[in-house]
Formats: sequence, structure tokens, C-alpha cells
Amino acid sequence: MRLDLDKKDLISLVKGTDPNLNVMGDPKIRSCGSYGETHGRWDWNYRAFEGCSEQEIYEVYQLCKNSWK
Repeated sequence: MRLDLDKKDLISLVKGTDPNLNVMGDPKIRSCGSYGETHGRWDWNYRAFEGCSEQEIYEVYQLCKNSWK
């Protein structure tokens, strides 16, 4: 399947995918959000991807997606 995604689509895709604990320390992931231990969940920074290229956002998505394999 091929999709034509713009930057806004990619941001939505990433924000709908939480990273596994094993990649939360990766600089690309860590700079975009934080893990709230009290709630036990990952929270993306609201404006985390504004300065990122589409390629950089896609790389973050790949890290998150592959962290669950």
C-alpha cells in the first residue's frame, strides 16, 4: 500500500504511536516527549515536530513502530 502523507499527517501518525520503553532514551524520541511515571504513559510535546522535516518525523515513527517488535 502506498500513501501520500503530508507533514500534518505524519505528525498525527507519530502522536498516535507510543514508543516502547526500550527506545524512550533515544535522542530522537526523548527530544519529542516524556514518560510520565506517575501515569505510566508517554506524552508527546505539543509542538514537538514543528521544526522537523517530514523525513525526521518519519524516522521517529519508524523507531516507535519497530520498538514493539
